[in-house]
Parts: sequence; C-alpha cells; structure tokens
Amino acid sequence: MSDDSLFDWFDAEKTQELLEQRKRTENKLLEQDLSGRLRLNRSSAYSLIEHRPSAEEIASAPVLTAADQDWFDSLPERLRPMVLRVRFTRVMRRLSVSWIDIAATKEVFDDLLIADSNSRAGFPPAALEEIHALRDYYFEELHPNGEGRPFR
Repeated sequence: MSDDSLFDWFDAEKTQELLEQRKRTENKLLEQDLSGRLRLNRSSAYSLIEHRPSAEEIASAPVLTAADQDWFDSLPERLRPMVLRVRFTRVMRRLSVSWIDIAATKEVFDDLLIADSNSRAGFPPAALEEIHALRDYYFEELHPNGEGRPFR
C-alpha cells in the first residue's frame, strides 16, 4: 500500500470549509464571552443590574414576610435585590433567613454560586450580579474577616 492510497478519501476543499466554519464559530463564541466580561467588569458592580423588573412585575411580586421585608429594607438602597425580590423570591428568603449567621450565610452563597451539578440552569446575569453584590457587601463591609457576632 503506497502513502498516496492512504489519502484517497481526503477531500481538501471539504476540510478547508470545515476549518473555516469552526474558526467562525470560535470567533463568535469568543465575542460573546468578551461582551459578557465587559458587562461584568464595569466600574461599579452595584450599578450593573440590567433588566430590572418592570413596574408590573414589581406590583405582582409575591408578598414578603415581615422579617424578609425588614431585611430588604435594611440593605443600602444600591444593594436591594429587586431581581431576586421579584423573580427569585425563594433565593432572597434564604439569604434573609441566613443573614444573621455568618457560617449559614457563607453556605447559602456557596450553594448559590458554586455549580456542583448540571441539574440547575443557573441564574440570569442580573440576578447573579445581585447575588455577587450582596456577597461582596456581606463579607467585605459587614464581616471583612469572616468573623464576628451574628446580628441581633
């Protein structure tokens, strides 16, 4: 068998076409990734929240318990998680309940932000930005050493 017979099946034009198609796809994915990074790397993480809930969504949001509303109101206005409040109320409630205990709050943030399986789709960017902003506030401003007494 000669070396030439090994490549009788090889179609150079088809291969070139496939390589070009792959390169276009890679470039498109790279552009999407870069635009996502630019959106997440703006100057103030707290002002990034895009796709805010509409007035209609806010009006039809589930009613909060008094404790959840107190927690929500206690946050600085720039950090109040409106997307979580309207679209992910259960997540907001988990944060509200755990907020008084540093270890519990760390566990909730870890559970929300660390994907350990493919069973969840993840959060949309606006909700994820709110979770990150709350985590940064909690651990950088309220408890910079990860220590301290729980709130009373």
